[in-house]
Amino acid sequence: PWSEFHGQELGSPWQLPVAVTRRDNTAVYRLNERGRLRARRVQLSRRTWVPVKARRRIAGQAYIVVEEGELIREDDVHVVHPTAPPEGVGEGERWIDIDLEHQVLVAYDWKQPRYVTLVSTGRTKTPSPELDYLTPRGLHRIRGKHLTSTMDNDEPGEPPYSLEDVPYVMYFRGAYAFHSAFWHDRFGRPRSHGCVNMAPIDAKWLYNWAGPDLPSTWHGGAATEDNPGTWVWVHGETGG
Repeated sequence: PWSEFHGQELGSPWQLPVAVTRRDNTAVYRLNERGRLRARRVQLSRRTWVPVKARRRIAGQAYIVVEEGELIREDDVHVVHPTAPPEGVGEGERWIDIDLEHQVLVAYDWKQPRYVTLVSTGRTKTPSPELDYLTPRGLHRIRGKHLTSTMDNDEPGEPPYSLEDVPYVMYFRGAYAFHSAFWHDRFGRPRSHGCVNMAPIDAKWLYNWAGPDLPSTWHGGAATEDNPGTWVWVHGETGG
């Protein structure tokens, strides 16, 4: 079955910063009348999105306030903050921020965040030292998009594969692309051969939002000077 995980569309009421839980059984606390924390019976599963209303420190421990009177330990979540457009992205342009360290993607309309999710970028471990699966860092631009495409690989040291009709493919540098990955559910951890793997729901949203803009009846198309692709900013160090 395809992953049911998906990110969070931003606007009203969701705005950055937001947080996502790091592990299963994340405790949610309430402050009682005496100002003491008590864990609620409900616990959150890994990759649950929560709003960040405020930050508090209680007895030396940092917490985020997610609802009125409800708190989560800051160590149990990753907080996604808004970032400024990188140098080279012009005023009013769309761009996609890829944080390799935390495996987070944020789509921006200039300075306005529109969508946040977890992805799987290129992994660090390869069959041989000569191979490099890391997603290339730097400022790129989507050069073309295809509703579906074939993804294959026959590198030595790994079993060859060929996946037909992979949905929502957008190339941003050579053979590196955003695309839906319906064969795993490890979003939030590096896993790919260098592409940016996305959950199906997220990949569909990004494909429809990002440039080049295409008519709904088209299967794909290339970016042009009059219809440019969206900027892609890849930064940070990929963890193991």
